[in-house]
Amino acid sequence: MKTLFGYTETKGFSASYKFTQWVSADAIVMPIESDEKINYRFGVTFMPIEGLNLRFYGGINDCSDSFKSTTINIAAFIGYKCDKFALGLELIHTLNSSYIYGRDYYGYCAFASVKLIEFADFYVRFDDIHSKDNWNIYRDEKSAVLGMQFLLNKKIKIAPNFKMIIPKVDGVGRSYFAYVNCSISL
Repeated sequence: MKTLFGYTETKGFSASYKFTQWVSADAIVMPIESDEKINYRFGVTFMPIEGLNLRFYGGINDCSDSFKSTTINIAAFIGYKCDKFALGLELIHTLNSSYIYGRDYYGYCAFASVKLIEFADFYVRFDDIHSKDNWNIYRDEKSAVLGMQFLLNKKIKIAPNFKMIIPKVDGVGRSYFAYVNCSISL
């Protein structure tokens, strides 16, 4: 599943540099769709001990339109992974969403997975997103995903999931989904 601010752009320039065994940085510059907008992304990753990953990253969606505001994304991630389990927490803040001044979002995504046996993992994920001053309260929500991932061989994975979406507005019903993700690596 995408993180809270996933992207779909595919063209651009990127650079990364590993300063030491435990510090690296990266940057990307790319156009957004066919608009006159440029997206700048940057990040710094720290791995002070084996399995621990600390990442600070962000992006600036610059807009040439003088009537619109630049969108800024700021995020931090901490995760730990070993042979038996993985844990992670991502904090995000988006300023001027959709290039509109003051339309800010903030939230977090927490996840955990546990290796049950050699070919099966159990995982859970919880997302919570808010709009500043409730400007988009009808789209603010919490969601939870619960599932299993089965590694059939080195190239095929199957993951049945259950997802629940909990709107923050009273009177709007919860949504429940059950589905199966399949991954085939060539």
